[in-house]
Amino acid sequence: MGYIKILDESVSNIIAAGEVVENPASMIKEMIENSLDAKATVIKIEVFKGGTEVKINDNGIGMDKEDTLLSIERHATSKISTKDDVFNLQTYGFRGEALASIAAVSKLTISTRTAASNTGYRIGSYGGVVRKFEEISRNPGTEIEVRDLFYNTPARKKFLRKESTEYNKIRDIVLKEALANTEVAFILELDGKATINTSGRGIDNTILELFGKSVLRNLNKFEYGYLGNVEILRSSKDYIFTYINKRYVKSATIERAVIDGYYTKLMKGKYPFAIIFFDIDPAEIDVNVHPSKKIVKFSNDKAIYRQLKDSIDEFFYHNDRENWQPNIDLLKQNINVENKDEKISNLFSDEIVKTDSQKFFSFETHDGNFSGVNSEADKDVASIVIEAETEKNYSVEKSQDVNLEAAESTITEEKVEEYTTEVKGNDVVNTHTPGKTSVQVTKAWKDNNNQDGVRPGIVTVRLIADGQPTDKTVTLTKDNNWTGSFTDLDEYKAGKKIEYTVREENVGNGYTSVVTKTGENNFTVTNTREPEKTFVEGSKTWDDANNQDGKRPTEITVNLLKNGTKVATKKVTEKDGWKWKFENLDKYENGELINYTIVEEKVEGYTTEVEGYNVKNKYTPGKTSVQVTKAWKDNNDQDKKRPDSVTIELLADGKETGKKVVLTKENNWTGSFTDLDEYKDGKKIEYTVKEKAVGNGYKSVITGNAKEGFVVTNVRTPKPRIPKTGAGSNSALYTVLLGLSGTALFSVFRRKRKEELK
Repeated sequence: MGYIKILDESVSNIIAAGEVVENPASMIKEMIENSLDAKATVIKIEVFKGGTEVKINDNGIGMDKEDTLLSIERHATSKISTKDDVFNLQTYGFRGEALASIAAVSKLTISTRTAASNTGYRIGSYGGVVRKFEEISRNPGTEIEVRDLFYNTPARKKFLRKESTEYNKIRDIVLKEALANTEVAFILELDGKATINTSGRGIDNTILELFGKSVLRNLNKFEYGYLGNVEILRSSKDYIFTYINKRYVKSATIERAVIDGYYTKLMKGKYPFAIIFFDIDPAEIDVNVHPSKKIVKFSNDKAIYRQLKDSIDEFFYHNDRENWQPNIDLLKQNINVENKDEKISNLFSDEIVKTDSQKFFSFETHDGNFSGVNSEADKDVASIVIEAETEKNYSVEKSQDVNLEAAESTITEEKVEEYTTEVKGNDVVNTHTPGKTSVQVTKAWKDNNNQDGVRPGIVTVRLIADGQPTDKTVTLTKDNNWTGSFTDLDEYKAGKKIEYTVREENVGNGYTSVVTKTGENNFTVTNTREPEKTFVEGSKTWDDANNQDGKRPTEITVNLLKNGTKVATKKVTEKDGWKWKFENLDKYENGELINYTIVEEKVEGYTTEVEGYNVKNKYTPGKTSVQVTKAWKDNNDQDKKRPDSVTIELLADGKETGKKVVLTKENNWTGSFTDLDEYKDGKKIEYTVKEKAVGNGYKSVITGNAKEGFVVTNVRTPKPRIPKTGAGSNSALYTVLLGLSGTALFSVFRRKRKEELK
């Protein structure tokens, strides 16, 4: 027997997973890149238990039914069609490749829906084996939940680092992905605590949100990204962020070019803070050097090095004085976090930074460890805003001083209905607070109290304004009594009252939805579903030798049991073909599948066997036996004509059966016919016997019956051998006479002999 064998698919999947799912951080990276490939603009990552429990949500394009089923299959991808595509990748990954590996070492659930579909889908797998697939109601996009990572590979789970270490790796991955995709909002929560929160409003806002003001104000733009000045030098090369075609990678070539470009500007043991964005023809690089695609190789390393090094040299040659030293004028900068479409051409322009108070994640503190530095970030932002407001107030006060002399006349306005009036100098400001309203929605169910157990636990209702869907939704559940409200709604638009209605997102599972207006801006959404029905049908099988004994009844009674309780009865006859059917039966009760069974009332003389909904009745026909005995009347075989054996034949209803017994002296001239059917076609069989002719003058006489036994008597009269002299003659007399005759003859012979001798 050989040693080489084909591995079980489950084993090979786990091995493949080891190449992709190195740790929780690598798994999260793969899922983020899938979301980016799905054109998501918002990605939320929730992490628990050191990364062994992860949930990631995105608002991407989602997947339809077919794609959902294929998503966790090995070698399934939407990115590659031919071998040439492997070397010309424009996207992050092979959607489905990583999911198959993740599924192999975890308990995975994927919930998804496309915008074009009213129905979402949920697939659940356990160790790579699909355990559940169902239709659901959800918003467009995809949610992937990973539980018990490495549960089936304890050796790999054992080598996970402590939670703080794994969390640092995860923060690092998410930060790098956020920095590469600045038009996408990233939210990272570790054990329920927000750690990274970017707005997706451009590179400048992302840098501010990730690293804080101290980093942002000391970065300078150049041809291939950003270069930091001496204020933010670092003690390791980890802060040279390199992106090739928007993919974070490690490249010794690019790192060397950056470090060499700084030349004498670096102190001993220090390295630059730089963000490099390099675009290149995918055919000129190899991203498959490492399974995680973290390391790249260039087809022409020297050309890449020279191109980047020359660009850095040129930057420092022209901008040393202007950009190398800390840029104090950053306090006048304005990064518009409210308008993500605005492109900032010069980071160091005379604009004021305006931002909401939010949590920032600082990439490094003074000791090099990751940490939230919300307080300092908030102080920095606050100081920017305060200074801006100060400049603004000063400007206003100055303007007012100029107009003091001209403010002797006053302006008044007659009351404008529903408006407040404010006079500012010669200007009149009328203010009207637009009317607000709300919409109440209640869910009603008509499904026989969820008899079939398919009622969803959550439904989504969308607000419709003047016939057009809005982005406002409410979620109704049992916990909120299936009631919700849309609040703070504009009452008018362009002077015309808005007509609000609601529409329920598809519930599925056979439910129909009807919206009823029950009052001013009050709606009831009724979901109706008829409980599923089923039927039970079966047939009778008779095993009784075609009713040989005539014991089969003309009808039987079949009872239908529902979870062990009789609910229906049917009389069944031969006219029905011995078949029955119970129809219009409830399939479920209280959400549980009903167990229907069949029971037949006792049929006398028959045994009953139930197979599914079919019944088999068995009856063993009655058996009997016939005994036969031979008797002789031949003067104790005087003539020696009695045969050694005789043959007796059995007759049934006067017809030969072919059954025979042979009687001899050894069996005491007795025999039996056994295992004989007692009935035929419901009528008792009459058994008789006959003897095969014996010959030798014997005559056969048969007496008796089948019940008591038959006696076959053979009779023969012996023939006389010597004439008889009388009734008293016997063999002794003949002997005496013979003896006397002999004696006389001997005496005569002797006398005659003596005379001849003389």
